[in-house]
Amino acid sequence: MDTHLSSDVKQDNRRRGRKKGRNVKPAVLSEIRQLLGETPRRPDLLIEILHRIQDRMGYISVDHIAALAQE
Repeated sequence: MDTHLSSDVKQDNRRRGRKKGRNVKPAVLSEIRQLLGETPRRPDLLIEILHRIQDRMGYISVDHIAALAQE
């Protein structure tokens, strides 16, 4: 058996229950929620939503993306 694979499985077992990815800043999540309002959270609207963030903020930060992904 490959020991590398075994250590990967052990690491995955330790990570269970933890969130993956970046931490979402509450203030940025609030901004995104306010900006989106009643807009449906559908994959086919992603480009429209990204344009809306760009128009309002002037740029799209990693924090904006993380908050949008959570939302």
